[in-house]
Amino acid sequence: VRLSEQMRRGVSIATPVFDGAHEADINIMLEQAGLHTSGQSQLYDGRTGEPFDRKVTMGYIYMLKLHHLVDDKIHARSIGPYSLVT
Repeated sequence: VRLSEQMRRGVSIATPVFDGAHEADINIMLEQAGLHTSGQSQLYDGRTGEPFDRKVTMGYIYMLKLHHLVDDKIHARSIGPYSLVT
């Protein structure tokens, strides 16, 4: 019971990518915390207070910058043969 009370405030878990927590274990922890096993939550409109039509999955998102920019790749030469293919 104490664990589930602490889980309501958030739990940090680190797990290996392919050999980590199993879905059944996560579902048990969600149920103990009083959350739905789908991981989705009902959100409400902040202006009207009405619930949105569908539940929403919330969590962190990680974005990476694609680090090969055109300026880093382009170069020019003024002499010598060239191919129209490239």
